[in-house]
Amino acid sequence: MIAKKQLRQNTKKYWKHLSFKQRQAYQKDLMAQLLALPEWQEAKVIAITLPIGGEIDTQPIIDAAKSSNKVIVIPKTLPGKQMVFGILTDKKALKKSAYGILEPGEDAQWVAKETIDLLVVPGLRFARNGQRLGHGGGYYDRYLVDFTGQTVSLAFPEMFVDEPDWEVTTYDLPVNKVLVAKEDEIK
Repeated sequence: MIAKKQLRQNTKKYWKHLSFKQRQAYQKDLMAQLLALPEWQEAKVIAITLPIGGEIDTQPIIDAAKSSNKVIVIPKTLPGKQMVFGILTDKKALKKSAYGILEPGEDAQWVAKETIDLLVVPGLRFARNGQRLGHGGGYYDRYLVDFTGQTVSLAFPEMFVDEPDWEVTTYDLPVNKVLVAKEDEIK
């Protein structure tokens, strides 16, 4: 087993060393895979994070969802490592969290957990069985405890392993699917 902290650092280094061309090709492939899923096509409400430095750029996914008249909701962190999701309308209404992430403001329209059809769960490392290594806050694991919609995560090739190489606890909840960008997408 590799320490979670070390794996998180390794993934962030990997992101920094990806060429623009590699990153673009991987993101294009992941978006195509996601949009082809029946879970995506049937979803009316999709939960996703806004793009943050180094991670997979979710903006094209958000744009595709909006052009398909899907409702996009984004997370807001709360005390006690809890989260709620609010409808993404105008980016000007967003506020920076303590973590430096844009979140819905207090006047956002919040959605009930059971109305979210598909949750795109972020992470740093993923295993074939759906286990994920997140940023370490436990927000998503707590949220997923009673989440009944579908879950999917997106991974660049170096973020995916056959078996978890980190310690998995009973609190670590897997996602339904992990989509992995194909290596051969780079020409």
